[in-house]
Amino acid sequence: MSDPIHVLHLLHGMGSGGAERSVYNLVRELNGETCVPVVCSWRRGGPLEAALRAAGIAFETPPATAPAWLTRLRTVGRLREIATRRRIDVVHAHMSDSAFWGVVLQQLIGLPCVITHHSTDLIDGIVRRRRLRRWLLSACARLAAANVAVSTAVAQQLAAAAGINVDDIVRLPASAPMPPPAALDSSRAARTARAAAGFALDGPTIVYAGRMIETKGVDTLIAAAPDVLHEFPHAAFVLLGGGVLLESLRQRVQAMGLAAQIRLPGHMTDVSEYLLRADLYVSASRLEGLSLALVEAMSWGVPVVASDIDAHRELLGPQGCGLLVPPDDPPRLAAAVVGALRDWRAAGARAQRANELVREGYCSSNVARRHYELYRRLVRERRQ
Repeated sequence: MSDPIHVLHLLHGMGSGGAERSVYNLVRELNGETCVPVVCSWRRGGPLEAALRAAGIAFETPPATAPAWLTRLRTVGRLREIATRRRIDVVHAHMSDSAFWGVVLQQLIGLPCVITHHSTDLIDGIVRRRRLRRWLLSACARLAAANVAVSTAVAQQLAAAAGINVDDIVRLPASAPMPPPAALDSSRAARTARAAAGFALDGPTIVYAGRMIETKGVDTLIAAAPDVLHEFPHAAFVLLGGGVLLESLRQRVQAMGLAAQIRLPGHMTDVSEYLLRADLYVSASRLEGLSLALVEAMSWGVPVVASDIDAHRELLGPQGCGLLVPPDDPPRLAAAVVGALRDWRAAGARAQRANELVREGYCSSNVARRHYELYRRLVRERRQ
């Protein structure tokens, strides 16, 4: 057996966003005899740190006593020390704020650097607002041994922003673990039974999971809720996640008099219990790279309604895996939600196709294997 490949994953924080969860799914799958991952973050604490510790996956965070400015000043030396001590073979930087340090390591000590670009939001933001960061991203992308995009939409936007050939960008999606078969079957059976009864005993449960920020369009979903509740008075909206807009959205729901029907419990480390009981998953995002939460819902066989943006269209459209509606259009969003709940046979068929799509192309084990093949190629090229 060949020696394992040691991979240093550079990540901006240990929070609960899609990039962090995607990294966790990847390193959990790869942590074994053939690959040894180490996650290095610029910040201490958070749900990801706790999850890595529980899974027995190595991680590195700054000293608790060091001020932020000193930590940044010492970054290069710290990364070189970690790379030597951990016997790193490949550096994998996630998003542009880690790309710079990954490329610095590549240039200083010859370790191949992979940059994964998780979102068009960050790329687009760099293009529109921060010329220096755009220049840095462009330089890092051109210097990196490999660039990975989680979707075609991200690849195209990266190519335009960084001035690289789109065909040179590797497509490796965010991934989700498949639920246990028994739990999936039980969830699907209970969902079908509720729909067969017309949701007469229990109103439908409509779930969203993600950050409470402007680009996620949670305000659009809340605006659509009254029309849905007119048709299904006992429906429950469960909107999971934390973020800068959480409190203002709670206040809006309270002002609408819908606090009993629309719940915003805040951040949840594990949303699988909610997806297990969900009847419909809705994403009203204005901008996405690839919604990991949407992939997770599809893995649970939950029918989905999503905004018609590039990333959602790429995931759902060609395969007919969900209903797509224009973003920022609460009436049409509400109509699609009601239509999905009323025509359950069609919704169930879409959910089945979505589940099969995730199993084939987005499950963690398959995506992790493709990452390992990329690492192995880069290590081989470095040694030649």
